[in-house]
Amino acid sequence: MLILLLQIIVSTAGLTLDGSSEYAIPGERFNLTCDVPEGATSVSFYRRPLMTNSPEEVQVIGDECYRTVSGSPVLCTPDVCSCRPSTFQFANVFRLVISPRPGDHHSVWFCTRRNANLSTEYENSPDYQLRVLEQVSSIALQNPPSSPIQENQLVSLTCVTSPCRPAAAVLWFIGGVNVTNRFPVTTYTSGAGLSFVTVSTLRLTLNRTMNGQNLVCSAYNTPDSIVQDTTLHILDVLYGPGSTVSLSPTDDMYTGNEGDVIPAITCTADCRPLCTFVWTRPDKTNFTASSTLSLWRLERSEHGTYICSAVNTYGEATLTYSIYVRYPPSAPMVTPLSASYQLEDEEYPVLLCDFTEGYPSPASVEWVVSGSYTGVVTRAVIPRPLPTSANEREYICHVRNEFTDLKGQQLRSTPYYFNITWLLLLYACLLTTIYTLHHDSTGSPIKQLS
Repeated sequence: MLILLLQIIVSTAGLTLDGSSEYAIPGERFNLTCDVPEGATSVSFYRRPLMTNSPEEVQVIGDECYRTVSGSPVLCTPDVCSCRPSTFQFANVFRLVISPRPGDHHSVWFCTRRNANLSTEYENSPDYQLRVLEQVSSIALQNPPSSPIQENQLVSLTCVTSPCRPAAAVLWFIGGVNVTNRFPVTTYTSGAGLSFVTVSTLRLTLNRTMNGQNLVCSAYNTPDSIVQDTTLHILDVLYGPGSTVSLSPTDDMYTGNEGDVIPAITCTADCRPLCTFVWTRPDKTNFTASSTLSLWRLERSEHGTYICSAVNTYGEATLTYSIYVRYPPSAPMVTPLSASYQLEDEEYPVLLCDFTEGYPSPASVEWVVSGSYTGVVTRAVIPRPLPTSANEREYICHVRNEFTDLKGQQLRSTPYYFNITWLLLLYACLLTTIYTLHHDSTGSPIKQLS
């Protein structure tokens, strides 16, 4: 008897006991497999503390596997036991099917093989610890976000799972989108091996796209055990206009003619709370405390850049809108300049086509003399030579820009005529030096300009 007990406690590295999976599911079949490389005629399965009176024994008879029940062999069925015969009366793999309960978690098992052909007839496997699954049953958000929260604020949110085996993984969702890998998450697990609690903390920087979205944390420790926090947590985010200011129509400029009716321009922005809007004129004065700019009929004074400002407690943003008003130059007038143009020893008068620019500028100028286009397109013209017959010539300047072209208008000066006799006299007076005779102290005559 002593020899038998010594044989039972001997174990070898080759003999092993293992389970069919890492965790046994309560109430479902679970295989304990005793691997016997050297072969055995029977294997007994024991659960500690040692139950020698009623071990589960699987034996080989012929080439069939049997379970010993009350000292009698009963043919194995797949739901009870099995073995893999290697030679007649021997097998090297023995299986026992059990149905673990939650209380069987961390129970210790070993198998003992019998082979009378070996020097050690009985050998024990190393201990095997059975682990029984405990599905995660709940998860809860411990510190729901305060409401409301300003955009770009960092919040830390923590979810805690119920005790379970194995430890549960935690997933974070915002608006149904998994954000676990998009934001920093810290997870740690506590437990003494019987069960585990997972604590997951999400560090989230809020933005406007999250406003109104549901925040959910979920957990699972098997593919079929996903649970989630059932409390509704809606994110309430406050934000300024940022870069969301836009115009309708979407163009940022309008070009029209003086007198045209301009459509209303509406300024919008994504703000929470809602923004107030102010339009500023080109002269920097506030035009209207409204989101809509209405000018109706265009006037040249409305030419320039308008600014829409969107403002709330959390920010301010602006967008510019440029209005270009086409209008004609003023009616031209031909006037002689007081200065003259000198070429060699001759001086000539200068005529100027005088007008105020319109938009766009500069305007185009054309000189017409006695009904003929001269090809001169500058604002100043020098009529030369200047014979007496110039009295009969008619000088007219034409002015146009894009507005007059669109409207089919023609701007022309009133005719200008020279008075050559008067001009020659004027030039003679200007060029004649008048001298008066004076005497010095000796009585000698001197010339002095008077």
